[in-house]
Parts: sequence; structure tokens; C-alpha cells
Amino acid sequence: PKLAITDKAVTGGKISGEAKLSEGGRTINAKFSAPSFEGSREAFKLPAMALDATVKDAALDANVKLSGALSGNIDKMLFSSPQLTLALDGKQGSNAINGSLTTPFAADMKADTIDLSAIAASFTLPNPGGGTLKLKANGRAGVDLGKHTVSAALKGSLDESNFDAKFGLTKFSPPAYTFDIGIDRIDLDRYRSP
Repeated sequence: PKLAITDKAVTGGKISGEAKLSEGGRTINAKFSAPSFEGSREAFKLPAMALDATVKDAALDANVKLSGALSGNIDKMLFSSPQLTLALDGKQGSNAINGSLTTPFAADMKADTIDLSAIAASFTLPNPGGGTLKLKANGRAGVDLGKHTVSAALKGSLDESNFDAKFGLTKFSPPAYTFDIGIDRIDLDRYRSP
């Protein structure tokens, strides 16, 4: 409804919207909102943003919420959030799906970089072998759009297994993946489909 960027000020009106997609037996509904804000080109802040999406099909009924504040400097093209929160809740068949991921967020659009410096994740997810699996992880991830690279380093647990993992993508097209995973023990039979 309103966005004004002048030499001295940045202001925006409250915004909200909804998007719906239906394809085959799957429906996706997403709602987003942000309050009105004001500031300068060097320092503006959106006190809260929210995205709420639901996905439904024959087996899946899940809700994903993304929320957090955002501040920025338009002249330097720097944007950050002290903490973004992603919350997941729902069911796949008779199995519960839930969990959360939090991380600070920083983007430098002149340098084409995005940094998630302190990821904390905890999820309960469907297990292909039946029932659920529990995943907990802490670490960091980064994207360098100019160099076409993505990197992530995570430590955590998958059920009774402890892991230390590094993942990377060194080209976007064609993609070239790298990974280095250390795990103390794992029962692979637990994750096999019957």
C-alpha cells in the first residue's frame, strides 16, 4: 500500500497478503504480513514480519511459520535480523511433524553474501522406516552468490547418533556438491522402508 524512499527517509505502510496454489491433490496457502515502519536510508527497521504457510495433500498436513524483525541500510545494501524463527507443525499420515529453527540473518547485497551465523534446529520428522526420527543440530551456513557457493557446518544428533557434518555447493549450474560427515554410530535398518 505504501513505500517511500527519499534522500532522507524510508517509510512503509502496513502490508499483508495471501497466496494460494492448488495442483493435483496438493494445496498450498500462504499469508504474509509486516507492520508499518519508518527510518532513514542508513537505518530502518521492520519490527516484525511473518509468513504463515500450510501444505495439504493426501498424506501431508503441515504448517510452517517464519517470523522475525528486519533492519537495514539501503545505501550500503545491508540487511539483518537478530533472530529469524522457523516453526513447523503438522502430520504426515499418522506421524507428527514438528520443530523449530532459529538463526541470526545477515545479507550484504553489494557483496552478494548471506550469512546464517548461529543455526539452532530441533525437529521431529517422519522416518521412512516407520514412526518418527529426531534431529537436533547447531552450526552455521552461508551463501556467496557472486562465487556461486553455498556452505554449511552442523553438529548435532540424529536419534542416538552424533554427527559432525560439512556440506557445500561449489557451482549452481551444473551443481557440484561436497560433503564431509563424521558420525559415531548409526543403525541404518531403523531408517529402511519395510
